[in-house]
Amino acid sequence: MPYIHSKYSVISPGTSQVSSLSTGNIIIPSVVDTLVLLQVTKPGTSVLAATFNTSENFTFLAGVQHASGVRVDIGMLRRPTPTTAAVVTGISSSWAGMVVLAIANSVPSLIQGTGYTGIAGGVGTSTTISNSPISVSTDLVIDVLGYGNYATVGAASVGAGQTQQFGLQINSGGGANMLGFYVSTEVASGSSTTMSWTTSVNAEFAHEAIAFKDAKFDAVGQGRITHAP
Repeated sequence: MPYIHSKYSVISPGTSQVSSLSTGNIIIPSVVDTLVLLQVTKPGTSVLAATFNTSENFTFLAGVQHASGVRVDIGMLRRPTPTTAAVVTGISSSWAGMVVLAIANSVPSLIQGTGYTGIAGGVGTSTTISNSPISVSTDLVIDVLGYGNYATVGAASVGAGQTQQFGLQINSGGGANMLGFYVSTEVASGSSTTMSWTTSVNAEFAHEAIAFKDAKFDAVGQGRITHAP
């Protein structure tokens, strides 16, 4: 049964432009079927490119951006080469962060086609945030949230049934550098799965959720999480 084998994060807050982010070398064994890249930028910028092992390219499924500048993107790489190498994403932003989740499967060929059932996203200004991608029971649903305002970031609380995989609040420098970045997962039980968050401030947000086929989250399969400037 598929599960999240490991997870990695890279955060680069600051006022100067960032041209790329890299996880550094990560170990990807043969059981890993898919690498999922979840990225937040502010001011928002679409991902220029993302690779694993130098030449294996991620496919970006969608991206949404709030008028205030915060943007989220989801990318995936099916069947990466089992090796030790880095995930590198090319961007152009003063604040950027990414989380890479490695989805493993003891029988990788089990997941066919696109590898996902549905994707949903949106932007807005609220203390309650949610999107509901189409799903099938036992799908692994993953979401990414970027939010903030120009006064304070405030905390975010994960919705019922979700497992928070990553959470960070950036207050560096105020203004455009004030941002929350969160990732969570949930095992689907029906034809759609609502991924939601509640923030302690009225947040300008960008949020996306995706349901991966036949994937079941395994809490035993947790890997390390790293932070790099």
